[in-house]
Amino acid sequence: MALTEQQLLAQAEYLLRNRPKIDDIDNEEGLAWRADIRALFTIANRIDLKSEFLTLEPRLKSSTFRYDALPQILVIIQQLISELRLKMFGPISSAISSGQMFDYFDSVRKIIETATKDILFIDPYLDAEFVSRYLPHVHSDVSVRLLGGKFKTLVPAVDMYCKQHGVSVEIRDSGELHDRFVMVDKTNCYQSGASFKDGAKKADTIITGITDAFEPILDMYETRWEKGVVKYP
Repeated sequence: MALTEQQLLAQAEYLLRNRPKIDDIDNEEGLAWRADIRALFTIANRIDLKSEFLTLEPRLKSSTFRYDALPQILVIIQQLISELRLKMFGPISSAISSGQMFDYFDSVRKIIETATKDILFIDPYLDAEFVSRYLPHVHSDVSVRLLGGKFKTLVPAVDMYCKQHGVSVEIRDSGELHDRFVMVDKTNCYQSGASFKDGAKKADTIITGITDAFEPILDMYETRWEKGVVKYP
């Protein structure tokens, strides 16, 4: 059965978004999810990705090795998603008018939900409002890193969120920041023209996928992260 690129993209995003919890990966729900992945790669005629998946899949049966294998499988699905998006739309870029706060939120939410292992937010204005608005959309097995922020309100909110949901969130301070970025799995980077908590509230803004300058930007902020002062935990 042939599917359009749009249908393939929708199915891949669905599988990434609705992945089972790691402890359920070898039960009925997990087996059905894995079968859907095999079918997706077959229909997409991506024998290379299917081969990578089939190499990793047996490791999901082991309670020891599945913690290493599942993130690698999610990266394979994300690779297909990224390739389809670039082919269909080019680098992601959204122009959002003043007052269209939901459109801004929804654009950021869609980016967040593509993370499979790690997501890094860079923003000097991260606060408690940011936590309640965006962190619920990060999958529970993804590590969250926050660089910058209004620590007086950000740290207590993150602490309560982590204790309630049992997730991993780190906060660091690297000194003065001006730009706002979100880095997904160290493979995709998006720049926001406004603070994440205030996007499109009072002014027009953009969200731009960074391609040509991705590696130097990633290196710069990973270095700042490594040298940053730990604020949490």
